[in-house]
Amino acid sequence: MSIINSALYSIMLNEMQKLFLWLKEHADDYGWMVGIELLFDTPQLIVFDKETNERLWDAICHKYSYGGERGLLEIMGEKIVDEEKIGNTVEGFLTCDDVIDRIHRAYGNKEDNKDEKLHN
Repeated sequence: MSIINSALYSIMLNEMQKLFLWLKEHADDYGWMVGIELLFDTPQLIVFDKETNERLWDAICHKYSYGGERGLLEIMGEKIVDEEKIGNTVEGFLTCDDVIDRIHRAYGNKEDNKDEKLHN
């Protein structure tokens, strides 16, 4: 039996798989539900507010998306994409870590808040 450390495991996953796993672990911290739809035969992650069912943002990686041919993510959503800075509500060529950074900027770092509550 071989043991795969988390760094090696992370390298083996593509950016969409990494984001899906992150969302699976943290969506409840933000009050989100995550849906998956196929677009051009690839999964699109769609994030909704649990209480209102409002579509908040989504992520995609396919041959027509910005960065898709390089295996990078494209995101769309008013709050998660800085439209003034980017000039659009769509931003591409992102890694999973880039998307998580944008989540933290737009919605706060709920994981840290949860950890703080556990320690207080």
